[in-house]
Amino acid sequence: MAIADMHLIRKALVTLTIEQALLEIGGTGLLNEVLRILYEKSQCYLPDCFDKPENFRKIWNEIDEGTCNMMVDLVKEKLEEFAYQKPIEKFLVGLNQIKCVTRG
Repeated sequence: MAIADMHLIRKALVTLTIEQALLEIGGTGLLNEVLRILYEKSQCYLPDCFDKPENFRKIWNEIDEGTCNMMVDLVKEKLEEFAYQKPIEKFLVGLNQIKCVTRG
């Protein structure tokens, strides 16, 4: 399989994992809110976060701390079995840098 194909497969895996985690935590409302904030703050879409996890980190000061922590933990748990792959590992390292803040 070509390297470009593997990149697309990993990107799709990460995107679907994030979507699934957001749906599990807060349903379509949370997913739509995250997608809206992501586009407003970074002019990108969820699949773009695989290559640029810093865009994903920018949105979490808009989401409450408990939801943020649950999302980070759930995504890490779901991707743990793929962490031996360097691109997935790199994304998880970027995900670990998310600072969940209390809004108030």
